[in-house]
Amino acid sequence: MAKKKLAKTEKPYTDTLMVQLTDEEMIETAEGLARALDSIGDLEQEKKAYDAEIKAQIEHKEAEARELTAMVRNKRKIAKVDCVEIRNYTTGRIKKVRKDTGETLIDREMNHDEKQQKLCDQEGPIDE
Repeated sequence: MAKKKLAKTEKPYTDTLMVQLTDEEMIETAEGLARALDSIGDLEQEKKAYDAEIKAQIEHKEAEARELTAMVRNKRKIAKVDCVEIRNYTTGRIKKVRKDTGETLIDREMNHDEKQQKLCDQEGPIDE
């Protein structure tokens, strides 16, 4: 005996469709939206702070690079150098000399205040 042809068939399946939110779902969704917007604001503030920090680091490195460029270009640098100041009260002159090279940096006459010598120090009167 032959099987009878069916006029219709039904097969259950799931599809993604638009569904109206319940009042409870609406409240939960609104709270989730508020949390997401707060997080976005927080992240934007963090990004601004991070950008400012990175910008400051870049500016610092740019200044360092400019300084190094000047040193390379000029083949010299600014550095602390031991010097000696020589006050010659007989000639009335002040001389400033580099200790490392012996180069005279300044050789000038003393002004009135510089010509005044101490009469005593911590140990008492100074003999001439």
